Amino acid sequence: MESHSTSNLAVDLGTVEYSYCHSIQRNLVSLRKEGRVGNTILFCDHDPPVYTIGRKAERSNYSGVDVIEVERGGDVTYHCKDQIVAYYVFSVMREGRRDVGLLIRSVEQSVIDALEDQGIHAYRGSEPGIWVSGRKVCSIGLAIDGEVSFHGSALNTSEAAMNGFYRINPCGLSPSVMGWVSVDRKLYIQSVIRSLGPMYGPFRLVDREEFLQGLGLSPLPS
Repeated sequence: MESHSTSNLAVDLGTVEYSYCHSIQRNLVSLRKEGRVGNTILFCDHDPPVYTIGRKAERSNYSGVDVIEVERGGDVTYHCKDQIVAYYVFSVMREGRRDVGLLIRSVEQSVIDALEDQGIHAYRGSEPGIWVSGRKVCSIGLAIDGEVSFHGSALNTSEAAMNGFYRINPCGLSPSVMGWVSVDRKLYIQSVIRSLGPMYGPFRLVDREEFLQGLGLSPLPS
């Protein structure tokens, strides 16, 4: 991994605890600022399930549940193992200035492209996120630290994910608007990587052990 230390990387971490993945993101943000790594995408899902709130969260949307406060924008959302989550640790600098809007649009389009590749018509709606047949199937919320992004997107991939949303008003919306799609995880990841390549450069998909070793972290349990 050392010989590719500044190339763009993507990795599927599998099922991990939310706090563990958040610490990896913070580590990567520091390394990205120093130019020691390229743009990086962390794919994963989370167990145990958690609720997180962003900078614009309203208490009325999550009363009755325990939450983790995080740096991203937006309100309350739910994370569980019935999702494909993607965290984007990217430089947001374009031609000498920050362009966060470009990254948000690119992330949205990558999810749309990945779903279209599996025969699912997806689109942007009047509310943030990605929608299919009138249901919000993917939530998106980013944070920016200086010139580097983190946090990302969460695609619901099973009806089981819906149970957690009914305890909150996700992103301030009625839980009834939430939906899910059945996708091939490997193909979805490949499509997202491919879609982001033209704007942010090609990504090298590495295995989990190689990635963690490159960061000096212990392998995750099988």
